[in-house]
Amino acid sequence: MRDVMAAQDGLYTLVVAHPDGYLGAQVIGSITEYLLAPDDPEAVVAKMADPATRIVSLTVTEGGYNVSR
Repeated sequence: MRDVMAAQDGLYTLVVAHPDGYLGAQVIGSITEYLLAPDDPEAVVAKMADPATRIVSLTVTEGGYNVSR
């Protein structure tokens, strides 16, 4: 996903399905930086701890959960 977002300058399309059947599309440019923790965990932690950072969005997949039974 990082490579895809970089190729699109961080832009993606949001499509909203309205109750009347109309599909509205809008280009979204809210992603300013994309860091992948396995590639550079120190950079991710530093960015999250930076006082200038205001919003962090994290995605944890099933492989990221450590469950022992």
